[in-house]
Amino acid sequence: MANKSAITFMFAAVLALFLVPIADAEAIGWNLELYRNAEYGHKILDRSGVGDDDCSNLFENNSASSMKYTSSTCKIWLYNDRHCEGKVLGESLDTWNVPQFSDAANDKLGSFRIRC
Repeated sequence: MANKSAITFMFAAVLALFLVPIADAEAIGWNLELYRNAEYGHKILDRSGVGDDDCSNLFENNSASSMKYTSSTCKIWLYNDRHCEGKVLGESLDTWNVPQFSDAANDKLGSFRIRC
């Protein structure tokens, strides 16, 4: 029969195999990709985080036409003005892929906010 410390070590090693993928998935949090063109053409932003992004202005203001947002725990708001002001163009608390922004939002995105 194996001694107690060897059994404890084996249990810890097996447990670690199951916990590593969970920790990696939680560390992702959210990912936002913005594209200048429809159908995800010409990426202009690729940002990820594990917590809030209080407000980020687009470097290329008002030039996004499509996006991919991945998260199951963080809500995103898209604003037409910089500094997360002005009209809310859209919001989501889940994965949100938009191959072509509507006429109301196309080339009008100025900033975004993410809250987890």
